[in-house]
Amino acid sequence: MTELKNYPREYEYVFTDKEKINKKCSFDKISFLEDTPKTIEEYIKLMSTTYDEMEKKIFDSLVKIIWLGQRFYYNGKVCNKFLGSINYSLHIAFKTFLMNYVGRNRSFWFHGSGNNFKFVVSYFNDFFPYFLKGNPFDGGYEYPYQYMKFESLGLVYQMPERLELLAYGEEKKMSMVEFLDYVLNYINCYNEEKKELIYEFAWFVQNYKQHQRTINIPYVKYKFYKNRMTGEFIYIKKDKK
Repeated sequence: MTELKNYPREYEYVFTDKEKINKKCSFDKISFLEDTPKTIEEYIKLMSTTYDEMEKKIFDSLVKIIWLGQRFYYNGKVCNKFLGSINYSLHIAFKTFLMNYVGRNRSFWFHGSGNNFKFVVSYFNDFFPYFLKGNPFDGGYEYPYQYMKFESLGLVYQMPERLELLAYGEEKKMSMVEFLDYVLNYINCYNEEKKELIYEFAWFVQNYKQHQRTINIPYVKYKFYKNRMTGEFIYIKKDKK
């Protein structure tokens, strides 16, 4: 890990501004069905604990599923590279095996809404350099953070210094929104220092017209991003004038 430059606060708080938060969600207007739980504090604790438990279970299952997938060979060739396949014929062989002998369709779990798993999976080689040499069914593949959640991993997944940023957020015990504001200030200061648009704050947008709703997931776009799973480069496109 490289040393991280901590920029002083130069930009406004966007996600942790108390006045903005209260306008969008006032505690005075919150109530619960049949008064259960009794208090907002109890509700927050229950919701937070349940999310944390779910996150750990998902992480453990993801590690094992990806580990198993990468151990599958067909005609002497490995079929899978994390969430992607090596080529079409190998993809079909593995897909056929899963559907007919395991009774599962990988596309159902890892594409569409489940595609957010790719953010987490992209960290596996960083978290576990011994990924294929070890065995997650024997332990040793635990989620490495207490305060940095999946949302924070997704926020910085393209950035070269992502591990350093996550380590700093973990050290400071940042919440999700605190980390959002920290990273937003970091990338703006970084761009200003370099006098170039290296990082851009963006949103993954998924529209569901039939239900008239939109899902927005924040992330940082890196100008020279190389997909860690496919090896492909994706560049920030300049706005047309």
